[in-house]
Amino acid sequence: MMTTLALAFTMVATATQAQDPIAPPLPKQIEELNFMLGTWEGMGSGMAPDGSPIQVDGSATASKVMDRWIQFDTTDNVPGKGMMVGRFMLTYNPRMNQWEGVWFDNKSPFPTDFTGNFDGTTLSLNSETVPDLNGTGSMQYTVTFSKKSETQMTMQIQNASASRNSLMLDYTYNKR
Repeated sequence: MMTTLALAFTMVATATQAQDPIAPPLPKQIEELNFMLGTWEGMGSGMAPDGSPIQVDGSATASKVMDRWIQFDTTDNVPGKGMMVGRFMLTYNPRMNQWEGVWFDNKSPFPTDFTGNFDGTTLSLNSETVPDLNGTGSMQYTVTFSKKSETQMTMQIQNASASRNSLMLDYTYNKR
């Protein structure tokens, strides 16, 4: 009887720990973004459409979706542009050995694809080449997320085009 009970408990424990048999294994790299999870308040500096410096503030919430995506939702008060609401969906692609994501917001005419990797505690993502805001050339974005502590991270967005390279947004987020 004891052997039967032990075998039954072992089978139940194994069944509860088993992964969905048709789902691919979760990449362990997903855990590298756990520092982003939670609700955040942000303050920082940015660049107005005319190139002048501005102060920005906002909030962000990051959560896991389907165990393998990080959804990073932002609401930002950008002087001269009003409220910007955006979403960054990030995951690790083990086949390509890199992070991949897509950004979209209420101020952009199209979504933007990103790829990148970690260097220590910083995730650096580069966008595909996209049309510039004037429609006369092209540009590329670099977004970095850096873990500073358990309750603080930074996010920077840089823009590179043929005519200039600029830091568009430099945010410090504190966990609520």
